[in-house]
Amino acid sequence: MVRWFGYMRGTYHGPYPTRAESFEAIESSTGTLTPESPLSRYSEMGIPLERAQELARVVSRYFAHPEWRSLPLRWAIYRDATVVIGIPERLVILVDRGTGEKYANYAHRGR
Repeated sequence: MVRWFGYMRGTYHGPYPTRAESFEAIESSTGTLTPESPLSRYSEMGIPLERAQELARVVSRYFAHPEWRSLPLRWAIYRDATVVIGIPERLVILVDRGTGEKYANYAHRGR
């Protein structure tokens, strides 16, 4: 059906990292982030500035757990199309780099 109608509006169809690839990406990343990071930090990731504010709200909501406030929040680029944002061994979210939309999240299997 995709051949006839195209992709469904609002869906992501780029490179999609596995759970293991996502956690490997942030564990080896040097990019850091806090829920209070300036919007310019999101533009460093390649997120369109007009979407950065909404993504900052998403990050704040996902990583607001009191026990996580002191843990390192990291980000990495996966195959030039996905931004992986997360806390090693806890949680990651996957964001479409072109639109700034979150399209998936993974919890670490050990949690």
